[in-house]
Amino acid sequence: MFGKPRQPARPLKACAVAFAIPLTREQFLSDFESVKKDFVRNYASEEPLETAWRYYQSTAAFARELVAELTAGGAVVNTSATIDQWSNLVRQRHVVTLFAHWTNRNGVDEFEFAEGLRSLDDLIACLPDAYSGVLDFIVCRSTKALDRVKQARPKSTVIANRNEADLSVRLAMFRQIMKLVSAGRDYVDAAMTVHKAMLGLKVK
Repeated sequence: MFGKPRQPARPLKACAVAFAIPLTREQFLSDFESVKKDFVRNYASEEPLETAWRYYQSTAAFARELVAELTAGGAVVNTSATIDQWSNLVRQRHVVTLFAHWTNRNGVDEFEFAEGLRSLDDLIACLPDAYSGVLDFIVCRSTKALDRVKQARPKSTVIANRNEADLSVRLAMFRQIMKLVSAGRDYVDAAMTVHKAMLGLKVK
């Protein structure tokens, strides 16, 4: 008797990842031209744009490799996330990680999505009232968002950075977190394990 074909293991099926940072040269150059965006303009503020891309391209390439690994593991991945797409992800998966740029303009905390900068209030408004999932904000100084998200959605778990987040380092750390999750670890426990020697992580 023949059994059903074994389905491929999908250990990351509870996870979603939203990249709101450029992962290709085309995205990088386009973001520089957009008046609605800040990340690339800030990144390339002290050198020619092509020089800035040469520095950034290895990080983008690593991120694309990570996208392939995450997708193969069963995670839902959006590589050019708008705030509406991020909102859909938090309804589809229990754990949602956001790679994005943060800035503060005129006293307003903003996250950069594919369509441009959106306020923290906009982000919070996307979360269901009874939201109880895990949000990992891989965003510079994202503890500014942590307290407000927790106040608005007290059942949620929020992971955030106190300080600036070096993107290449955080991508490498995230890969290790997801390897632990693939091996059966809880996401928050895996994140704490990887970050245990660092003081920049805060969880509520």
